Amino acid sequence: SRVDEWIAQQAALGKAVGLEITSYEGVSGGNVAPPWIPVISCVDPYSGAAHPIPNYWSSAYRTAIRNLIMAFGARYNSDARVAWIETGTGAYGENQPSDDRYDNCLINAGYGDQTAWEQVVKDIIAWTRQAFPNKVIMTKHYPRFRGDSERVHIADFAAPLGVGFKGDGLVADDAKVTQRSDPTKSYYLSYKDDPAITYSDTDGIRVGDGRII
Repeated sequence: SRVDEWIAQQAALGKAVGLEITSYEGVSGGNVAPPWIPVISCVDPYSGAAHPIPNYWSSAYRTAIRNLIMAFGARYNSDARVAWIETGTGAYGENQPSDDRYDNCLINAGYGDQTAWEQVVKDIIAWTRQAFPNKVIMTKHYPRFRGDSERVHIADFAAPLGVGFKGDGLVADDAKVTQRSDPTKSYYLSYKDDPAITYSDTDGIRVGDGRII
């Protein structure tokens, strides 16, 4: 397969690899799921072009992505050339279902419930850990869909499974990095670096950061 060829090429260079399964590459690559996976039909608000997004909430998608994750695990969990795994959830494999410009489309189509989206992410995290019991796993926790509190809810589910956190987004500086001072706030421990800080001393948890500070 192309994956095997790529792993072999990197191994020949003395490099280990990380793997991720994604079905939607946002505004840059669009929907890359098989054509039989249900989609939500959106329209780009800038260009007016049709922009289908995989229906992550559908039983067809959930069954297909679980089967693919399990097949990947059966093939690569014991492969020493594979060093780590990212949980590919939504757009770009991140914990958001779409680029922000399409959020209203998903909400208007009836998919705006935060708890339902969190469950999609949690299920993919759980399936990935089940498929790869021997690998370092990280979830791309910076992006979110409906609210910052998604981060702490997902982190508190992922960390006990030994799943760590990887920040995405190349920026020189950033807002909403931590919120650790006021437990009365709904977004307490829910900003971008809070999950990594909360679980930084937990055995088995790995943290990656895609930002430039």
